[in-house]
Amino acid sequence: MVHRMQWTLATVLCVLTCSLVASGCGDGGSSHKASLTCGSTETSRNGTTTNFVVTCTVTRAPESDISFDLVARLEGIDGSKTDNDFCRGSLENGTGSCMKTFSIDSAVTRSIRLSGSTQPSNRSIGSFALFPAS
Repeated sequence: MVHRMQWTLATVLCVLTCSLVASGCGDGGSSHKASLTCGSTETSRNGTTTNFVVTCTVTRAPESDISFDLVARLEGIDGSKTDNDFCRGSLENGTGSCMKTFSIDSAVTRSIRLSGSTQPSNRSIGSFALFPAS
């Protein structure tokens, strides 16, 4: 009797563990973290200021989310850090993109990193080094 109960308990635990792994442990059915990639095209340059068109794409987001928000964290040469809204896009089947015209003054900017989250779940979509280029 004791061996049968141990076997049953082990079987139940195994099935439960396998189910959680297959479902991504409650991650909306996805075991992959959403990712962010961006590309830029230089449109003009004036001294130390360069203007770009930046396009960012989110993939593998939870299918239940309908949009994403990106924030740019600018770090100055002097060590100051500021966060600015960057762009927002809609998601369909876990994928979406947004585009923004952006200027960088390389005389005062050390780095710019984009990061964000999907909505309404507020799940992280990772980050991307915009400047210096990754």
